[in-house]
Order: sequence, then structure tokens, then C-alpha cells
Amino acid sequence: MALPGHWMAAVLRSAGCNVVELAGSQTRGQPGVFAPVAVMWHHDGSAPGDSPSLPASMANLNNNGSQLWVDRYGTWYVIACGLMYHAGAGAGFGNVRANQGNRDSIGVETDHTIGEAWPVAQLRSLRAGTQALLARLGQSADRALCAHKEYAAGRKPDPDGLYMPHERVIVGGDRIIIKENEVGFEQLIPVAAGVPGYAPGAELRADTMLSEAHAFTKWTFDRVDTVEITQADLVARITRLEARPAVPAVDIPALVAGLAPHLVALGLVDTDELAEELATDLAARLAA
Repeated sequence: MALPGHWMAAVLRSAGCNVVELAGSQTRGQPGVFAPVAVMWHHDGSAPGDSPSLPASMANLNNNGSQLWVDRYGTWYVIACGLMYHAGAGAGFGNVRANQGNRDSIGVETDHTIGEAWPVAQLRSLRAGTQALLARLGQSADRALCAHKEYAAGRKPDPDGLYMPHERVIVGGDRIIIKENEVGFEQLIPVAAGVPGYAPGAELRADTMLSEAHAFTKWTFDRVDTVEITQADLVARITRLEARPAVPAVDIPALVAGLAPHLVALGLVDTDELAEELATDLAARLAA
């Protein structure tokens, strides 16, 4: 019988991602229930630079590892389609229940460590692939995308350098297109290093700023859409009110004369004077 994550490779390819399926991935997994309703991002903590041996290491079930791993060039490696020990203990986040991260989420490791710049190709592919995985799960990014550092706050720092509220906005937004031959900030480092005042990590800050700008732009457009909808609704209401026939002026003396006898007859008042006083008050309220 197919394991729960048997569809991951096909879905990632449909999103435009390069995918490598490790031998045995379709039948690999730890014992236990795997019923994912979320995606959890990690970094593997490897030394800065490329770490080509990591997928094979995580495929060894004697080691902890995730179902998926994304290298610095944006290629996704499918390691296992069953349960993997990637989350450990945690207070939970969104759809992921406390201490149920392994069961409730697909683990996505990345070739990255603390303080390392995020290559643009890697980050764009990570976002695009995650967007496709969540769509296949039928889940929204606001509740179903979390970082290991959010699920296990205080215990884990990964993935370092990503502000997850903005990442959820980006992944939950319009479809992310992977661009071929994209020039990333990491390719500009050798040039930037020769510029006076350059500080390591500047390319990471620049990419983070782009992410924040994208998120703020989407937030702004959402607010504009809301204002336009509200304005259109108000205009429609005013138009309907203006189209109504004019209300004739109220003849208060005639209304009082006709209403007062009925108030006495109904026993609401016992004198004509009180009836006239009450009728006058009612007529004034109706005319207001």
C-alpha cells in the first residue's frame, strides 16, 4: 500500500521544481502514523555551502530526518514518503498539535545554517514547492505553514533568517513562479565584497527586505480591495435610497385628530386631553 506522501514528487514537479527521488523513498518511513495537515520548515545546520551528502544521511532511518530536503539551488530531494522524526517535542503551532509534529506535518529540511545567506533560487523554490504541497493537502498557509522554531519555540532556532509571518503571506498569495537563470544575491557576493563598507550578511538582509516589501504590497492591495468593495456598497445603498418615492409631508393636526379617539376607545388613556397629548407626541415622532 502506498505511503501517505507518495504524491509529493509529482506535486512538486507540477509547481516547476526540480525533483530528485532517492531510491527507496516511496517505501521509506519510520513506524507509526503519518497524517500530515501542515508543512514544517527546518534548516539542517550543516556547514555553510553545499552539503550534498545530507539526503543520504537522512535516508538512514537510524538518523533523524525529514521527508524532503531543498538544496541551495532549489532542487527538492524526496527522502521518504512515510513518517519521519523531524519535529520532536513542541508546544504546537496552527494545525500542528503539541508534540505531534512528526505525525501532523511534512518536514522540509533546507541546506542552510545560522547566519548563512539564503540563495534566491533556494528560497523561491522552497516557497513555490511549499505552496503546491499545501494546495494538495487542502490547507492554508496561515495555519498550515510553520517553522521548527515556532513549533518548538525556545528549543529550536530554525530556519534562521526567515520571518515566518511574511513567509505565510507570500506562500498564501498568488502562485509563485520559478524563474530560470535567475541572478540571486548570492551570485553578487564576490562583487559586493570588494565594495567599501560591505558587511557579510548584507545579501541576506536585502533578500529579507524584498520579502517584506512583497508582503506589505500584498497587504496594501488587500486593504485597497476592501475599501473599494465598501465604497461600492455605499454607493449602491445611496442609489437605492435616492430611487425611492418621496415621502409626503405629515399633516400633524389631521393625524392627531384621527388618532386621539382611538386611544380613548382602546382604554390607553381616559381623557380626551391625554389622548390628544399622546397623539401629538406620536405624530411628532413619526414626522421626525
